[in-house]
Amino acid sequence: MEETKHFTLGFCTTGDGKVCLVLKTIESYGGAGWNGVGGRVEAGETVAQCMAREWLEETGLPPVDWEKCGELLTGGCVVHCFSAHVPHSIVDAPNAGSETWGFIHIKQALSNFHSERRGRGGRMCDLAPALLALCEDPAARGRKGQPRFRLSV
Repeated sequence: MEETKHFTLGFCTTGDGKVCLVLKTIESYGGAGWNGVGGRVEAGETVAQCMAREWLEETGLPPVDWEKCGELLTGGCVVHCFSAHVPHSIVDAPNAGSETWGFIHIKQALSNFHSERRGRGGRMCDLAPALLALCEDPAARGRKGQPRFRLSV
């Protein structure tokens, strides 16, 4: 039996309605294209440690307070979803990470996901708009430390 693979996916937002997106340049589980920050959990690493590591590697920005908001179960993989909020001032930080990234307005991000992914089904990035909405929905917030959603696709 194949071992379950674990990944992280995080959406970091500002108080003025922007979200940090990373341009994934390689075809991996998430596929190439704009997505949240994240990647594969390495051996001996917790999902929280992975999220913190991926944030630093991909953006080069200072650590943020990630909160696990849910899990996505798909194709023998578990994607641990996180959300975080940062001050607006971080938006203008220089790009020091390994990936191209930026903060854009959430409505524009959702529009971009829709147009960029049209006709390219079956990929993790296709689910990013729904995951972003779930991570950001205050009405869906569970108890601190408890995932707010668990989806199987």
